[in-house]
Amino acid sequence: MSQQLLLSQNTNNQGLSLVLPDLEVSKNVQGSNTFSQLAHSAGQEDIKNNSYDKDLRAIIETAPKIIKDICWRYTSIEELTMALFSAITLTGSILPEVKVNYHNKMCYPALMLLIVFPPASGKGCLSSIRKLISKINAELIDKNKNVMREYKLKTDQYKKSLKSDSFDLPPEKPNLPMLLMPGDVTSAKLIEQLSQNGPEQPLMIFETEADAFGVSASNKQYGSQISTVLRKSFEFETVSQARKTEGELLITETPKLVMVLSGTESQIAKIFPSNDDGLFSRFMIVTGNASPKWMDVKPDSTKVSQDNFFETMADKYYEMWKFFIGKDIEVKFTDAQWNQINAFGERNLAMTHHFKGELTGSMAKRHANMIVRLATTLTMFQYFDNKSEIPVAFCKDQFFDIAIWMAEHSLKWSLDLFKKLPEKIKNEVPLQKLLLLDNLPEFFSLKEVEKLVPGIKLSERTLSRWVNEFVASGYLTRLQHGKYRKMFMAYMAVAEIKNEGQ
Repeated sequence: MSQQLLLSQNTNNQGLSLVLPDLEVSKNVQGSNTFSQLAHSAGQEDIKNNSYDKDLRAIIETAPKIIKDICWRYTSIEELTMALFSAITLTGSILPEVKVNYHNKMCYPALMLLIVFPPASGKGCLSSIRKLISKINAELIDKNKNVMREYKLKTDQYKKSLKSDSFDLPPEKPNLPMLLMPGDVTSAKLIEQLSQNGPEQPLMIFETEADAFGVSASNKQYGSQISTVLRKSFEFETVSQARKTEGELLITETPKLVMVLSGTESQIAKIFPSNDDGLFSRFMIVTGNASPKWMDVKPDSTKVSQDNFFETMADKYYEMWKFFIGKDIEVKFTDAQWNQINAFGERNLAMTHHFKGELTGSMAKRHANMIVRLATTLTMFQYFDNKSEIPVAFCKDQFFDIAIWMAEHSLKWSLDLFKKLPEKIKNEVPLQKLLLLDNLPEFFSLKEVEKLVPGIKLSERTLSRWVNEFVASGYLTRLQHGKYRKMFMAYMAVAEIKNEGQ
């Protein structure tokens, strides 16, 4: 095994990028050609990174002021990305009655986010983001302590009354709603807490080390139902559990669960053994690499400290939480925005189903739903700033564009991470479908396919099924029996897949 070491100057002259490709160099390939190929690959990666950096900063500039202020506390691409996605996701936990009609079903801005980065890549910024809801959480904890103190007092009085001739009725055990719950939780406790919160108080799990949640989720005895609870909560389906003790029945009609988990690739196996049960597809995903660039660690005397800044922002989030309590608000979208959502779903469902594997189709479908949840949350920042009281709010294009940008990137990162999930059976069908669609001419008949695509061996039945699926996805149009036309959407799909492989 031999390796080429490549140092390339960044376009903005900020420093040198070190590329250490893990490639086997054949003896019959000239070194200059190999170096040229490596330089091209590194250059393409630089272009992608610079383009993403520029887009990310532009997106943050158009975000609501609260989100913008939070994000600009950081400078690196990695931290800016984590701050944007986590702060918006977390905000969904303080919007209990805000809703949106999606596919004729009401859903809420409760999202689940998984951030996967290598060690020492900036995930520490999430500890500060978590502080945004610290004052809300502290108030609920204090309130629950007072409620339990009163309950204990009534219980003691009840026990004393049993010894007298006139005894009281036993006090009813109170609900203790929480905002923030530890990730190290059993499935039984998670169901119980969702039941106690009810639809009026979303529950949030925010863990900066995914292991804390993964250990519980992978525990066959105490965490066996966690995946089921998470999947149902994402869809706002009823979660229930019957307990043998005292014949207790726990029911949550509209569970609202918000999650932010972060960790390394080695930690995700305990949370997602595979995507077979659909849990992975219900998460927004953010992935990236650790930057080799050293960050200036000297304190900046012109800036407020992180602790003081986030304490101030926690006051703002507390104010928002109080403002939205009891407010029943529906966010609506324009026809043009719904057209964009449908186009997003159609394009990505076709792409994932045919060229990424059938299990990935659920990711495309649910990311379309994530668009409206993200846009709903973003819309509520302006609603709060205006101190509005009307029961309906319309999403501005400015916020809708942010939501669809986030969904596009999350889906891409989801598909990349999906390849690394354990127990995933290798599927050659996507490669064969790509080969078939790429080699089909604009006009063709089924009888000609074997000659047109000599490298593929398919039964007549499989070929017919694939062609019908391509028609359903808009890649082909049936002109008459056995004759087809390859559409522009097919050329675009093939080009996008090939571009991903560069």
